[in-house]
Amino acid sequence: MIDIQEFKQRFPRMFRKLDYIEAPKGWKDLIEHMCLDIIKYEAFFSQQHLYQPFAFEQIKQKFGALRVYYLGGAEGHPAKPISDTVRAYEDASTKICCVCGSTDVRPMRMGRTIWGSPSCKDCIK
Repeated sequence: MIDIQEFKQRFPRMFRKLDYIEAPKGWKDLIEHMCLDIIKYEAFFSQQHLYQPFAFEQIKQKFGALRVYYLGGAEGHPAKPISDTVRAYEDASTKICCVCGSTDVRPMRMGRTIWGSPSCKDCIK
């Protein structure tokens, strides 16, 4: 699993509600890039009235993909570009090896259904 302390030091406000990240180490860079993209959008949205600061509630692996739960955005609805960014990174996680971070993944199949965590050919062994 990913050590949260580095994230808490670099992004203290975003990780203030988390004690741990339930995601494999191969997605560490993916989560870091997501944080950096969210910060860019927050710089714009934070100037708007009724904006609530972004904070992760949970980051985990579920059904072989990254799942991110968070608070923040404009009151009554999340800031759309931020929610779109989170969803894009969740989708990207299905194409990144959860062990080493390689983008040369092989989907694990059982019949016609893709299942399990994405892994590259070296990490599957």
